[in-house]
Amino acid sequence: GDAQVSGNAWVSKKTDIQWFTGVGSSSGTLTVCRAKDDGLFLSRGCFSGTLDQFKDAVDREHGDNQYGRHYQVIIRSIEVWFDVAEKGAA
Repeated sequence: GDAQVSGNAWVSKKTDIQWFTGVGSSSGTLTVCRAKDDGLFLSRGCFSGTLDQFKDAVDREHGDNQYGRHYQVIIRSIEVWFDVAEKGAA
């Protein structure tokens, strides 16, 4: 398809990348991968950035509506999968 891994991505093994399909108001795909700086790089529609930037974007765009709550579950899954500390930045 049209999938691309670019920017600061650093994917060297299968566990360095995940994607979630059918999310958000347009049922798109969220792609998450490790970045060269040991953080995470996320891409969803017109958004691309870090996990913290994504959290802020979700809060601004969706707040506590259905999409926002769904994204919060996905964010928690990302934190578990990539072993992101509760208070740590990614």
